[in-house]
Amino acid sequence: MRALPTINDIKEANAKAGRHFFSAGAMAFFNSRIESEVINGAYFITSEANYRLSDRRRFTVRKFNPHTAEIETVGPFFHFKTKQKALEYLGARTRGTVAAGNLKLAGGPR
Repeated sequence: MRALPTINDIKEANAKAGRHFFSAGAMAFFNSRIESEVINGAYFITSEANYRLSDRRRFTVRKFNPHTAEIETVGPFFHFKTKQKALEYLGARTRGTVAAGNLKLAGGPR
């Protein structure tokens, strides 16, 4: 059985495909941070900060497309005020719940 991808696997695939989601320039422009491990084999949470839009960080749910190595935004960008709210949204979309521990993280359940 193949192990679930890690964030580093996703970064590598994205770069090899000529994409720039994780490039230093893109991460700096959006003041982005990776806020989670890979969830359910494809999803992860990022946070962004933009002083023009908000004085705080906001969280976004992302999905890795293994066929194109693109990173897709799931739901609204720069929307969730907390990481927990982003995780709850993801749980509802994937029919799992964070509280019940149904979301699978790369490297095993946590």
